[in-house]
Amino acid sequence: MKKLFSPALAVCALGLAAAPVAAEKVYVPVTQPHATELWISNYDLTERPYRATFLGLEGGAGRGVQDVVPADRAVLLDQVAPAGATGLVELEAAPELLVDAWVTSTSQRGVTYITGVPVIRGANLIAADGTALLNGLGSGVSDLGLVNLGSGAASCQVEPVRVDGSAAGASAVFEVAAASLRRLEGAPDADAVAAKVSCDQPFYAYATAVDAETSEVSFVLPSPAGEAVAAPARAKGNEDDLPAGAVVFNQNGFFHSPARGNDKGVLRIPVPRELSLSRLNIDWDVKVGPWSKRKPDGSHAMMWLHRGRFRSNTVANVNAWGLNKRFIKVNQNLDLPPRKNTNISVKLGVEQGKTYHVRYVYDALSRSINVAFSEGGQVQRTGRLPGTVKNHVLRIPKTGLVAEFGHYSTQHPPEMETWGWAYGNLRIEMIPKNAGSRRR
Repeated sequence: MKKLFSPALAVCALGLAAAPVAAEKVYVPVTQPHATELWISNYDLTERPYRATFLGLEGGAGRGVQDVVPADRAVLLDQVAPAGATGLVELEAAPELLVDAWVTSTSQRGVTYITGVPVIRGANLIAADGTALLNGLGSGVSDLGLVNLGSGAASCQVEPVRVDGSAAGASAVFEVAAASLRRLEGAPDADAVAAKVSCDQPFYAYATAVDAETSEVSFVLPSPAGEAVAAPARAKGNEDDLPAGAVVFNQNGFFHSPARGNDKGVLRIPVPRELSLSRLNIDWDVKVGPWSKRKPDGSHAMMWLHRGRFRSNTVANVNAWGLNKRFIKVNQNLDLPPRKNTNISVKLGVEQGKTYHVRYVYDALSRSINVAFSEGGQVQRTGRLPGTVKNHVLRIPKTGLVAEFGHYSTQHPPEMETWGWAYGNLRIEMIPKNAGSRRR
């Protein structure tokens, strides 16, 4: 097991222990040919226990590991799933621990792609007889994953859907053993842009796609409730070719939907090594939900991205202020002394039920930041603020970045919870200093 954090790195700024939730089991798909890296991070000041068990395709417990994660450390679980195996890793861990999983691929021209693997837990599990809409299936889809977390075998129906919502062929029914993953290999019908999946046990469904040109892996996750069928869209913020040596992180789909007891979503953004960047391109989506009843005109988090702590290490802190205030506040403080930052307020009242795309570009060479807020494919507002990195270089430590979505309901006003909102489709492009040719 590989330890990641150094003792001097005070990553407890995350506050993960501030609002503990009841311990629960989480599940991570392990598939081939791209190996899944499963990490457990401990941002607390005391060691925390965990137990991991591999569940094969036909169900039933296999190899298991029981250990602790030291304080301010992360461990790589590389001894749970047998080499080349496909199945699920069942992880039972203290609620203070953060679970992340990734697959990594590298294009022939030297761009590294790191994609977050779905982590399945009670908050995103779909109830028995519910329906999951896998929206935006493209030509690169290689397989569909059906995860049955019920106590008995599940009967699951998969219906391919056209962009107009009509069936794109006959539905098929598949049996999935209890506590197991079943992979359905093969691309969907040519005119299918989505799939509706329902099972008679608690379940989860996802699709995997691989870009034939770049080898980038992506996942199609269940859409938020109320979403309409839509054709696949190219990832925003990737219009320009990427230079050799660039690192791209993706967390596809809507990965966090805050609710009571599930206030904040936290993602670790890994890097293969310490990076010196000339530019950082960040894209993500926020589906706006209700304003907090406690203080509807308060600050509702859109994202906080940082290098492990707040002071001098905040890359982007974006918050929407509700009702009568109706603006978005953006700030950062990279390499600044305590209590210093640069910030702007963008006059934009986001509306409940709408999904907004945020584009945030930190240009280290010009020490400037450009941010744009779009809705329905149209830019609504833009803003610009000064960057402050030293020597015109944005440095990313080998421990990577941390992205947080939402506030805890226990935080003091004006920082308010975002129950009923949804966060998704995070893409971070890290462009190295003195990059080579701009190609993919």
